[in-house]
Amino acid sequence: MCNNSATSAAIQLKNRVNQLQLRLNRLSKSEQLLESVLADEISTESLLSQAVLAGIRHPHLTLESVGFIVISGRAPVKSEDEG
Repeated sequence: MCNNSATSAAIQLKNRVNQLQLRLNRLSKSEQLLESVLADEISTESLLSQAVLAGIRHPHLTLESVGFIVISGRAPVKSEDEG
């Protein structure tokens, strides 16, 4: 299941980076200011894509807390300290 999800995510993330790259390639001379911003965005998207895919392929979960809920038709029992 993780492999299927990773493959699907890889395709979608690669498409996103490719779209940004195409946008960067089509910038005119007057849009040079956007070039550095877009190049940074491509770099960030590439790094994030790698991290997301690593998380999908090898998920790591930690348990932060544990709790439970009791549902009963009776009133709670009072302890001796409560009177």
